[in-house]
Parts: sequence; structure tokens; C-alpha cells
Amino acid sequence: MGRRATVRRLLMTHCGVTMITKLVDRVLTVGALLSFTVMIAVVLLQILARYALPFRVHWTEEAARFSFLYTVAFASGLAMKNKAFVNVDLLPISLRGTARIVLELFIDAVTLAFLTVLFLHARRFVAIGARQTSSSLRIPMNNLFFITIVIAVGMAFFVVVRMIQTVRNREVVQAGGDRTIGEAVVVDQNAVHEIEEIIHSSNWQPD
Repeated sequence: MGRRATVRRLLMTHCGVTMITKLVDRVLTVGALLSFTVMIAVVLLQILARYALPFRVHWTEEAARFSFLYTVAFASGLAMKNKAFVNVDLLPISLRGTARIVLELFIDAVTLAFLTVLFLHARRFVAIGARQTSSSLRIPMNNLFFITIVIAVGMAFFVVVRMIQTVRNREVVQAGGDRTIGEAVVVDQNAVHEIEEIIHSSNWQPD
């Protein structure tokens, strides 16, 4: 029963985090693609209206600006997931074992604290925007200010996921020395496959 409980806990934790991460990743990806598509379409419409159509569309510049901001908002979470932001890693790569893990967690904790403050102020920012309207589209500005919440939530989610992965893979990182957190995650996934093989070979079934 002890092995069964351990296997079930490991699988539930891994599968739960993976499923939620994939869902959030898909939502942000679709949002970024849609926003970028809208921006391209609006810019093309603006060009056509200026040179080919007998009339001009006055709201295209504002719509393109809004869609660009939403593209950045959705993509910020994906950038956090893929570590695409510019960073100076001279200190982390010079550390080993526990010191490196502690530093990684400290950096993520500070980032998460900043994003929490951003989220709290973003809520007030959105509330202020409800009393304002855009100059061309004449839509409430809280629809635009909402991107600050999207940025804070999207980035914070993947920071938390990265912290969970760091803690779960601390033994791998300590043993690996020069391995990064990302490489440790690959090793962790291999461990999950081994667990699944154990379940298959022992014909274990959940209670």
C-alpha cells in the first residue's frame, strides 16, 4: 500500500501540474495569435483605406495599438515560461548544489512578490478605466487596462510552476552540478515514465 500511495501521489502531482500548465499555455498562445492576427488585419485595412479605398477608417491606429498591447500581454506569460526575458546569469551558473537552488528560488520569490504587487495595483487601474473611453473606438478603457492583469497573472503562474519544478528536482540539480533547472525537468519526466512502467508491470490499479 505504501508504494501504491507514493506512486499515486507522484502521478497525480505531475499530471495535475502538467495539465494545468498546458491549458494556460494554450490559452495564452491562442490569445497572442488572435491579437497579433487582429493587429496585422487592422494595419492592412489602414493601408488599403489610405491608398485604395475611397474612404478612411479613423479607428485603425487605435485598434492596432490595442491589439499590439494585448499581444504583448498574452506573450509575457509564455516568455516567462520559456525564460525568454533578458537576464544576467553570471551568479547562478557559478553556483552549485543547494546554493544554486536557493538562489533560483529567491529570484523567483522576488519576481512573484513584484507580480503580486502589480496585480493588486492593476485591479485599481482597471477600475479607473471603467470611467474612461477611448478616443476613436469609444470603448471603456478598462478593456485595455485589463492587460496589466493578464500580464501579472500569466507571468506569476509560470513563476510558481518553475518554483515547484525547482523544489521537486532539487536532488537532481544537486547531483548534476552543472545541470540547469530545465535539464532537471527532463530527468524528472524520465522518472515519471519509469513509474508508469512499474505500474504497468505490477498491474497496479487505482483504488
